[in-house]
Amino acid sequence: MSGPICPYCTTLALIETKGHFSCPICGWSGDDPPRKIMDAERARWELGERTRRLMVLRLDNQLRYVRVDLVGDEDTRSDAVFDVMELFGVNQVEGDQQIRFFVEGRVVDIEIEELSKIPGVEKVTVF
Repeated sequence: MSGPICPYCTTLALIETKGHFSCPICGWSGDDPPRKIMDAERARWELGERTRRLMVLRLDNQLRYVRVDLVGDEDTRSDAVFDVMELFGVNQVEGDQQIRFFVEGRVVDIEIEELSKIPGVEKVTVF
């Protein structure tokens, strides 16, 4: 089994409209997303558990997908990633010069204000 996956949040929640794809979970949109080949058990978990849980949180306005563009040398970016993870209390982020992560269960306006003050942070986008 294979299916298109969102290149940002790696869920299978993509919606296709006339060959164009969009993700209701993280806001990504574009053409030709990557495909993921899965066995039946993995597909059941991806479709049944993870994607469903994230969609429920999204519909309840309890899920934010945060993208942070980083600038500077490797040390500056590394320090910024550590500060971002500590600020939001997240254990995992995706990316290098643009990091991406989920924040569940709370509005992040205060953290976004603090985030923009971290050295190495250029731009913050919340979906």
